[in-house]
Amino acid sequence: MLLDYSYEILFLLIPFIAVSGGVIIAMIAVIKDYQLRSLMVEKGIYPEVEKKERKPRGLRSGLSLTALGGVLVTGLSGLDNLVLSLTSQSILALGVAQLLFYILQGRPRRERSRSHIHNL
Repeated sequence: MLLDYSYEILFLLIPFIAVSGGVIIAMIAVIKDYQLRSLMVEKGIYPEVEKKERKPRGLRSGLSLTALGGVLVTGLSGLDNLVLSLTSQSILALGVAQLLFYILQGRPRRERSRSHIHNL
């Protein structure tokens, strides 16, 4: 009887340990980066803050979700399960929304600046 409860406690502890371990690793990385930057400033070296340019990912994820949602909607259309039907329709709607966002967002800035230079 005691063994049954210990397995339940173990199954509850595994996700807690995994999440807390991930948080601790992230905190250590942030602290080490802060220490490195502080040492660089003390030595007179001022690190540049790099701005990472985000790549538009709406097209890839939009096509993937639209295809997955379309397959699920057509494959599950014969079933009378409301939850599966709404889930597949939600996935399809998310894909269409990603595609619309990609279309409305336009070309990335890097491509715009390059095409502007070539037009001159």
